[in-house]
Amino acid sequence: MPETELAWEYLRRMPEYRHDYALWSRLMPDTPEFRALAHKWGLVCSGRSRPFN
Repeated sequence: MPETELAWEYLRRMPEYRHDYALWSRLMPDTPEFRALAHKWGLVCSGRSRPFN
């Protein structure tokens, strides 16, 4: 199993991560709270998706 898949399985089973992710997913990007939670869990956010031309 690739490391990223193993890390995801580990994180998604943690109650603290699930709680933080639920909060994080409702926050607006580029806010201090959003960045703090992303930093806490090592999340990389590429920003909003755009149409591929």
